[in-house]
Amino acid sequence: MLGGIMRKIIYLGSIIWLSFAALPVAAEDCGLRPDKPQLPDGTIAGPEEMKNGLDSTGEYSAALETYAACLVSLAQKNEDELSRLLREISSTEKALNETVDLVRSIEGRRDSLISEAQAAVEERNVLVQEWNEAAQSFKARLED
Repeated sequence: MLGGIMRKIIYLGSIIWLSFAALPVAAEDCGLRPDKPQLPDGTIAGPEEMKNGLDSTGEYSAALETYAACLVSLAQKNEDELSRLLREISSTEKALNETVDLVRSIEGRRDSLISEAQAAVEERNVLVQEWNEAAQSFKARLED
């Protein structure tokens, strides 16, 4: 029975260890954060530089929104995985608690059976002692 408890503890530990190894945490899945563009100096830039700056700003803004959306999606996947693992841990913990309760119940029955066996042996010993006394009395009466 103790082997079953150990298996459940090892299983629980394995789940926790594997979950951290498997979690989709890496921001690398979203690539590198886009580089911020160099903006033109508005006090000296010409119209073409300002248009290029506006285009760069728009491209950067769109790339940053895509990057942020990817990170949020990864965070949600992490949240979903975390929720699943917590449910699994809770289920495993419940099974472990049920096993511990079963072990305690079996130990209680074992202790009760041992107590009953000891009481039976003591009762037998008392009866044998009473018989020996009766036999001695009988033998003494015959010798008289």
